[in-house]
Amino acid sequence: IDNKAYEREGDLVAEWDYVEQLFARETIEQMHQDYCNVLVYLSEADWDNDKFELPQLSNQDALFLLSKNIETQEVPEKTLFTYYEEQAKQEGFLSKFAVIDANGSYTHEEIITKSIQLAHYLCSLSCKDVLIGIFMEKGHKQVISALGIMMAGCGYLPLSIEWPMGRVEEVLHTAQVQKVLVSSTQNTSSYLSDIAWMAIENIITVETSNACCPTVSADDLAYVIFTSGSTGKPKGVSISHRSALNTLLAVNRRYQVGQADKILALSDLSFDLSVYDIFGLLIVG
Repeated sequence: IDNKAYEREGDLVAEWDYVEQLFARETIEQMHQDYCNVLVYLSEADWDNDKFELPQLSNQDALFLLSKNIETQEVPEKTLFTYYEEQAKQEGFLSKFAVIDANGSYTHEEIITKSIQLAHYLCSLSCKDVLIGIFMEKGHKQVISALGIMMAGCGYLPLSIEWPMGRVEEVLHTAQVQKVLVSSTQNTSSYLSDIAWMAIENIITVETSNACCPTVSADDLAYVIFTSGSTGKPKGVSISHRSALNTLLAVNRRYQVGQADKILALSDLSFDLSVYDIFGLLIVG
């Protein structure tokens, strides 16, 4: 179901698109009418005093809903990268391929080693508790960049190479980003001069300092992804390690994702589903 809400000639339009093969027409019509009734109620109600009463469910319906919402799991206390590193060592998949891109295949050990190398470099620049942008084409360098930034105690901000220059600059200014990791294939000479554009190849192919990196907790910032801005100005959404990892573990458990599985990582890094494309698969090998 695709729920569209927009204004037309001063009126609010609540439009639903749905897959006819999945829902009976009368079911959708009743759901949509109930939805509209709630909107009407909320627009007229006294929010300080009125109380919205949900319709009473039959015992059978109540038990059905309970069975669908009774899923529980232990809340993770690790970060995305510490959980990944520990699983890689314990489950013995360090030597197996983690990422396959247009340039080749890369093992988990290679990805982790290069990520640590990047983290030490960023820590030598005293980059803790800041956002660092990622501006590069899809591939293993995006994965290394995201991991290395988080290992350094920072959050990563994905930027799409398909965006117009104006959107890139607006997002960077809004997020107050001062450093961006960029691939050598991206020409950033016409972009903001007050931003440090750091070529990822120059960092992960040379020996860097062993600067101490900070301890990162599960509640620390992992990344910020900006909305499309289709309903106004783009807004950054901040996600912690705990929140992201909790979701990834739940999805993997429900669909029994394991080492034998592969994924076509189609989502752009600036789209939130890329988080599962990358980390959902890495954490299971």
